[in-house]
Amino acid sequence: RNRLYNIVGCAGDTVLNGLNKSTQYYNNCFQYKDTEYSSWTPYGYYDALIENKKYQYAYYLVLDLVKGYEIDDDLKLFINGEDGAASIIDKSSSSITLMYEFPVGTIAYDNIKTINVSGDYTEPVIGADIKDPENVQIAEAGLSIRKAYWITKDGSDWKDEKLTGKFEAGKEYGIYVEVEADTDNDYCLKQPKLDSYKILGEESAGCLYYTFKSAGFVKNVGKLEAPTPTPTSEGIVTPTPGTTDPSATPTASPEVTATPAPVGTTLTDTKGKAKYKVISTGKTDAADPSKNEMPAVAFTGTTDKKAKKFTIGDTVKFGDVIYNIESIGEGALKNNKKITSLTIGKNVKVIEKNAFAGCTKLKTVNCKSKVLYKIGANAFKGDKKLKKMTLKTSLLKKKNVGKNAIKGTSKKLKIYAPKKVKKSYQKLFRAKGNKKVKTKL
Repeated sequence: RNRLYNIVGCAGDTVLNGLNKSTQYYNNCFQYKDTEYSSWTPYGYYDALIENKKYQYAYYLVLDLVKGYEIDDDLKLFINGEDGAASIIDKSSSSITLMYEFPVGTIAYDNIKTINVSGDYTEPVIGADIKDPENVQIAEAGLSIRKAYWITKDGSDWKDEKLTGKFEAGKEYGIYVEVEADTDNDYCLKQPKLDSYKILGEESAGCLYYTFKSAGFVKNVGKLEAPTPTPTSEGIVTPTPGTTDPSATPTASPEVTATPAPVGTTLTDTKGKAKYKVISTGKTDAADPSKNEMPAVAFTGTTDKKAKKFTIGDTVKFGDVIYNIESIGEGALKNNKKITSLTIGKNVKVIEKNAFAGCTKLKTVNCKSKVLYKIGANAFKGDKKLKKMTLKTSLLKKKNVGKNAIKGTSKKLKIYAPKKVKKSYQKLFRAKGNKKVKTKL
């Protein structure tokens, strides 16, 4: 069966010296008939989506005359070598208007406009076995999952090669998902691009390739940082009695040998009034202590419903184990209506989506981390009073700052950033929901 699908400019360019396809947006488009006796109805524009299940389709095309040429009265027109394949609707001294009718029975594809992929995976831990994501599914009819596995980067580019073995320090990891349209049953991916897509919860996932039949996406899970040297005993800080500041916790001591809680364990700091989730159990290298890694947690919320000033610290201690606070979990302080100022510790690498969305009284954010490389979608969305944000990191890139990350923040928002990224950050954040934001040193 013949099938149609949308490709911008699909009618192609003429090969004649004297004629060129009209550049007017509305002069080249598909048309259709609902029944044999219906009149032709235009879709309107050359990239308008073709609706399926119509009786017949046609393509309307205007060819403009090139200066210095004339149109002969006995003009003959061949389409793909076939005389009379197209009807000349109008012919003037400057252009020819024609219509090519596709055979009755030609099928139009059902355009898939969105993609939503879900599934389960375990956060990578240095030395852990690499296991494929599980229960990977796609919500849209007409699509199936072709591939789903871990990949890493070759230099600055993702390498589409399935990983096996164990996770290693210093490498950046992602989950590659490839989807395929059921073209045999008249489904295809909307051209030239989708309206939206979400891959394993990530709205800003990268797209490695895209055709009307299939597409490949990568969810950037993050880089496993090289081991951090274990602090000496001189780095121990004694918490102030009665403090509610989670950062007032001791840093690591080489003498600590207690076993961290398993990954996924939920921990509550009653003094700091904060909740955490274990994301790494760390690593100890007796032969080379410089390769030691501290266990890590994600901050997931607070039990203090009245706090106006809140600090997410560098580390937190549970029992005899000290954990780096390396992530702020999805929706951690979402819709908190009390907080007015926020301080984020120096070890935070990731702020997940919706982490501080809807904090309508939040005015200032001070992020001390120089290792922050990712801010998720809608992270500060709707924080209408947010006017000042201080960032110490130079690692943020467009692909790692999610959609609408600062949408709905104050039009007077100023982001204080390192000198070398001041200019690029202004462009980056203006594309993430606030076109008025300015960067300062």
